[in-house]
Amino acid sequence: TNLLVLFPGVGNDFNQYVILAENLKIPQCCYLILQAPTELPFSSGWCWYPIFDSNAEFIPATPNERTRLSGLKKSRRVIFKLLETLRSKYSWETPNIFFLGFSQGATAAIDVALHSRALDQRPIGGVVAISDSIFEEALIRGFVEPYPERTKFPSSLPPIFISHGIRDQRNSLQKAKEKHQVLSSLYSSVNSPNDSIEWNTFDKGHQMISTKQEAEAILRF
Repeated sequence: TNLLVLFPGVGNDFNQYVILAENLKIPQCCYLILQAPTELPFSSGWCWYPIFDSNAEFIPATPNERTRLSGLKKSRRVIFKLLETLRSKYSWETPNIFFLGFSQGATAAIDVALHSRALDQRPIGGVVAISDSIFEEALIRGFVEPYPERTKFPSSLPPIFISHGIRDQRNSLQKAKEKHQVLSSLYSSVNSPNDSIEWNTFDKGHQMISTKQEAEAILRF
């Protein structure tokens, strides 16, 4: 039996992920739906790292801006505590735990999967990343601190399935391709085969799983 941990996107409604889990119908699979730990301004939902400052101004990804990364690391610590409980109290083995994240949730899922060495030398079973992937600061040359942190990688990196909409107006297809290239280079540099990353595009916008074709591709993964 496997465990699929779902990471919702920013402000997303919890109930739609319950419906998603019911519709996926993956054999011998349990589901755990997370709530992001950081509340958005004006009680408008939750996020995995801040996207607005205290004045409700958008926080851009820039070489010297740490706020977003600090929030992402906070989320990572929260999820590590959860995973440790799943392992110690409920006997879930790390290779039997899989992540599925949407948008910012996909970024958080990949962040945890890449930095899981302290939890277990073995990687998690795999990550499904929908409508986003690696943290955008990984694209910035000269970022204020190294990201990702290679000393925190598990013994091998987990397989990743990336799904992106060709009509995505929030996270452009070009930016998604750049992030895929960064991940591929990262995997090559640590001798993880590039076929550990599966890149897929579908005719959709910034959406969760939207077609039978997309769902079937994820199930095959």
